[in-house]
Amino acid sequence: MDVVESVAHTQTDGSVLVSVTARMSNVGTRAITHIQAYATLGTGGVIAEDWNGILPSGQIMEDTFHAQFVVAASNAGSYVLCGSRGREPWRNRIAHR
Repeated sequence: MDVVESVAHTQTDGSVLVSVTARMSNVGTRAITHIQAYATLGTGGVIAEDWNGILPSGQIMEDTFHAQFVVAASNAGSYVLCGSRGREPWRNRIAHR
Protein backbone atom coordinates (compact mmCIF):
# COMPACT_ATOMS: atom_id res chain seq x y z
CA MET A 1 0.00 0.00 0.00
CA ASP A 2 1.50 3.29 -1.07
CA VAL A 3 -1.04 5.87 0.10
CA VAL A 4 -4.20 5.70 2.19
CA GLU A 5 -6.61 8.62 1.99
CA SER A 6 -9.95 9.36 3.55
CA VAL A 7 -12.91 11.52 2.61
CA ALA A 8 -15.01 12.75 5.52
CA HIS A 9 -18.67 13.68 5.11
CA THR A 10 -20.14 15.55 8.08
CA GLN A 11 -23.61 14.28 8.96
CA THR A 12 -26.51 16.36 10.31
CA ASP A 13 -25.87 15.09 13.86
CA GLY A 14 -22.20 16.18 13.75
CA SER A 15 -20.81 12.69 13.25
CA VAL A 16 -18.53 12.03 10.31
CA LEU A 17 -18.98 9.32 7.67
CA VAL A 18 -15.51 8.33 6.44
CA SER A 19 -14.64 6.48 3.25
CA VAL A 20 -11.18 5.01 2.67
CA THR A 21 -9.22 4.84 -0.59
CA ALA A 22 -5.94 2.95 -0.88
CA ARG A 23 -3.39 3.36 -3.67
CA MET A 24 -1.41 0.19 -4.25
CA SER A 25 1.44 -0.62 -6.57
CA ASN A 26 2.87 -3.90 -7.78
CA VAL A 27 6.64 -3.69 -7.50
CA GLY A 28 7.07 -7.45 -7.94
CA THR A 29 7.63 -9.50 -11.06
CA ARG A 30 4.27 -11.31 -11.14
CA ALA A 31 0.73 -10.00 -11.59
CA ILE A 32 -1.32 -9.69 -8.39
CA THR A 33 -4.80 -11.20 -8.58
CA HIS A 34 -6.13 -10.80 -5.03
CA ILE A 35 -5.50 -8.29 -2.24
CA GLN A 36 -6.97 -8.20 1.26
CA ALA A 37 -6.78 -4.72 2.79
CA TYR A 38 -7.88 -3.80 6.31
CA ALA A 39 -8.81 -0.63 8.18
CA THR A 40 -8.76 -0.99 11.96
CA LEU A 41 -11.14 1.24 13.88
CA GLY A 42 -10.36 2.74 17.27
CA THR A 43 -13.16 0.68 18.81
CA GLY A 44 -11.35 -2.49 17.77
CA GLY A 45 -13.56 -3.14 14.77
CA VAL A 46 -12.06 -3.98 11.40
CA ILE A 47 -13.21 -3.13 7.90
CA ALA A 48 -11.91 -5.68 5.39
CA GLU A 49 -11.77 -5.12 1.65
CA ASP A 50 -11.16 -7.96 -0.78
CA TRP A 51 -9.98 -6.93 -4.23
CA ASN A 52 -9.94 -9.38 -7.13
CA GLY A 53 -8.61 -8.58 -10.57
CA ILE A 54 -5.26 -8.27 -12.27
CA LEU A 55 -2.65 -5.74 -11.18
CA PRO A 56 0.27 -6.26 -13.57
CA SER A 57 3.88 -5.81 -12.52
CA GLY A 58 4.85 -2.14 -12.43
CA GLN A 59 1.25 -0.88 -12.31
CA ILE A 60 -0.54 1.30 -9.76
CA MET A 61 -4.24 1.24 -8.86
CA GLU A 62 -6.65 2.87 -6.44
CA ASP A 63 -9.39 1.02 -4.59
CA THR A 64 -12.09 2.67 -2.50
CA PHE A 65 -13.36 0.43 0.27
CA HIS A 66 -17.01 -0.54 -0.15
CA ALA A 67 -17.50 -0.26 3.62
CA GLN A 68 -17.41 3.08 5.39
CA PHE A 69 -17.25 3.95 9.08
CA VAL A 70 -18.79 6.59 11.31
CA VAL A 71 -16.84 8.73 13.78
CA ALA A 72 -18.96 10.11 16.61
CA ALA A 73 -19.42 13.89 16.76
CA SER A 74 -17.35 14.04 19.97
CA ASN A 75 -14.36 12.53 18.09
CA ALA A 76 -15.00 14.02 14.65
CA GLY A 77 -11.55 15.59 14.42
CA SER A 78 -9.52 12.77 15.89
CA TYR A 79 -9.25 9.75 13.61
CA VAL A 80 -6.07 8.50 11.93
CA LEU A 81 -5.47 6.33 8.86
CA CYS A 82 -2.32 4.26 8.43
CA GLY A 83 -1.20 2.44 5.31
CA SER A 84 0.38 -0.64 6.84
CA ARG A 85 1.60 -2.12 10.08
CA GLY A 86 4.85 -3.98 10.59
CA ARG A 87 7.34 -5.16 8.00
CA GLU A 88 5.71 -6.26 4.74
CA PRO A 89 2.33 -7.21 6.28
CA TRP A 90 0.89 -7.91 2.83
CA ARG A 91 3.22 -10.82 2.03
CA ASN A 92 0.74 -13.54 3.04
CA ARG A 93 -2.40 -11.75 1.90
CA ILE A 94 -1.65 -11.19 -1.80
CA ALA A 95 -2.27 -13.82 -4.46
CA HIS A 96 0.01 -13.76 -7.51
CA ARG A 97 -0.74 -14.98 -10.98
